[in-house]
Amino acid sequence: MSEKEVKKLTVNLSLEHKNVIVRFSDKGTGIASTKWEQIFQPNFTSKPDGKGGFGLYFARQTIEKFRGTITVEKSSLNRGTTFLLKFPVITD
Repeated sequence: MSEKEVKKLTVNLSLEHKNVIVRFSDKGTGIASTKWEQIFQPNFTSKPDGKGGFGLYFARQTIEKFRGTITVEKSSLNRGTTFLLKFPVITD
């Protein structure tokens, strides 16, 4: 990525059926549908140098501690990805 190239992340927040919904969307390289579950596994990385591999695993673990879920809602190669986070509304 050059210095002038700007990365953009869109965040959408809504309330649907007693759940708080958060969508994170980018216009990145996308994720092949065959990898959608693998990306949440420890040590999985798409980086050629093998560095990384815990970000989405730890994200899922943390989200689940708050009774939430994270999934890939949609992704197209070379067009971007949308992650869907869902948390129950707690009224206690």
